[in-house]
Amino acid sequence: MPASLPVLALAWVLTLAGAAVHGTIGMGIALVSVPILALVDPALVPVPQMLLALVLNGFVFWRDRGALDTRGLGWVIAGRVPGAALGAWLVAILGVRLLSITVASSILAAVLILASGVTLARTRATCFLAGVGSGVGNHVAAMGGPALALIYHRAAGPTLRSTISTVFIVGNVINLVARAVAGQIVPADLTLAGLLLPAMLLGLWSSRFLTSRVEGAVLRAAILWVSGLAAAGLLAKSLLVG
Repeated sequence: MPASLPVLALAWVLTLAGAAVHGTIGMGIALVSVPILALVDPALVPVPQMLLALVLNGFVFWRDRGALDTRGLGWVIAGRVPGAALGAWLVAILGVRLLSITVASSILAAVLILASGVTLARTRATCFLAGVGSGVGNHVAAMGGPALALIYHRAAGPTLRSTISTVFIVGNVINLVARAVAGQIVPADLTLAGLLLPAMLLGLWSSRFLTSRVEGAVLRAAILWVSGLAAAGLLAKSLLVG
């Protein structure tokens, strides 16, 4: 058994909750489960959660594929590539702690601005910049979702979920292939992912009862709250732990 039963039970609960949030607003499994699981048992992250996220995002994309923002998607993905490179360069220059503080502060500032009622139009430029921000955030702290959610927070739920999930799928595949080539995926990762898969599927299934209720202003509020809490958590960790 790669983990004790109490740890697996906790991982089940967190994965179920994270998948339910993710299936409802398009992101959340990494923000809800990964920080706690990393403290409880490092073996549970990141590969098992990356494998689960790949499957989860595939299901979310397929469910809402008819509303995919194909025009904005291309610009977001185009921004992710230089964003990842920029993140790597900035980490080398500034260090993970300072860059994490910068990323978290930027997300919090954006959340406060958007919460005040300011509308951020989805253009080629803003989609590209959101992709860059997502690439940097993902490289620094595995937080690629908030930058994307903020640019799509006024989109219809299916559009937000399908588009963000597609970006996540591309990122997950690249990360998993890179880890496989580097020999960083071991049999225990596959076992843990398999043990947690039912929890992820149950969470995704439960989200079908929430998506119709979490739309419009409620969806926008949920996006801002989840993004803000994730950024606040990263900021607190960076300031207190280093």
